[in-house]
Amino acid sequence: MESIKTYKAILLSVLGLIIVVAGSFMYMRHHKTKAPQAMVKSTSTTMISGKVTRIFEGENDLVYSMDVPATATSTLSMDDALVTIKNNDVLFAAVYMSYEGARGYSSADYIQNIIAKSVPTVMVTGTTSLGGVTWTLAEGGNSEWHVGQVGNGAWLMVVENKKSLHDQVVTMLESLTTK
Repeated sequence: MESIKTYKAILLSVLGLIIVVAGSFMYMRHHKTKAPQAMVKSTSTTMISGKVTRIFEGENDLVYSMDVPATATSTLSMDDALVTIKNNDVLFAAVYMSYEGARGYSSADYIQNIIAKSVPTVMVTGTTSLGGVTWTLAEGGNSEWHVGQVGNGAWLMVVENKKSLHDQVVTMLESLTTK
């Protein structure tokens, strides 16, 4: 008698499982779930361009262009050698062009002799290639610098930005062209 009760309990359990599985199958067949859509982050950009001229044994010109966020504004100072880029009134990047045809600083020299005087905690962290330029990377505190030789090696371009904007500045540097 005891074995019949056990068989009934097992049979009812199996029947219950079959009903649950069949019901789930029918529900899923009629209620298809949507595949998650990838989040595409689209940012529109605008190109800024300019020209810097320095006189040393003749005129030495650097013509540049790069893409910045569409909402960014730029201002020139220091005889057009400093481009200050702000996005929504927040500093996005400061781009400085230094003619090194006379002095001959390399990227590492510039970091050691110029940046380190103002930011004693600055440390060189490596190099990377972006936009056809090999950049020496340095950081200190909340800021980072990309320093690279441009314009046939006679110019240094120094880009300073907050570390939190690293990816956006890398995108800007990838679009950089110089002559």
